[in-house]
Amino acid sequence: MSVLGAGTGGSVNYKDLGERKKYSMMRMASTFPLYGDLMVDYYSQTHPNIAFIHTEPGLVDTNLMSTIPDDSFMSYFKKPALWLQSVVGTTAVKSGLIHMNALVSDKFSADKGYHLMKSNGGHTSKVKSHTPKAVAEVIKHTKQVLEIEE
Repeated sequence: MSVLGAGTGGSVNYKDLGERKKYSMMRMASTFPLYGDLMVDYYSQTHPNIAFIHTEPGLVDTNLMSTIPDDSFMSYFKKPALWLQSVVGTTAVKSGLIHMNALVSDKFSADKGYHLMKSNGGHTSKVKSHTPKAVAEVIKHTKQVLEIEE
């Protein structure tokens, strides 16, 4: 199981798969979830007897925002974010139970392959840019960066 925005990714920039030429936080927020989807798709192809799950946990009320230093730029968002997650966020315990249930229930494990899971534990759809070409190109790029020979 991996946790980061399943089914919410943006498009693939095939000319800059490493996002080095036009790096931005907004671009990363769009790219990373998609790459997670593509990776679990690839792993399910290379290990067909295992179920792989990528999840979108939603807003979870954790202490992550409270760790932002008060002297950083992000500190301006700290108090509003802490308030928002306490009001509309899911508790860490509830989120954990939903994710644990996905690991042990037949809902996902009985059907081998890859699954994209919503914050409520249900299935979600892949985005339009999640294609076989995208899987192949991102895996190829990842292996090059990590210097993994085929």
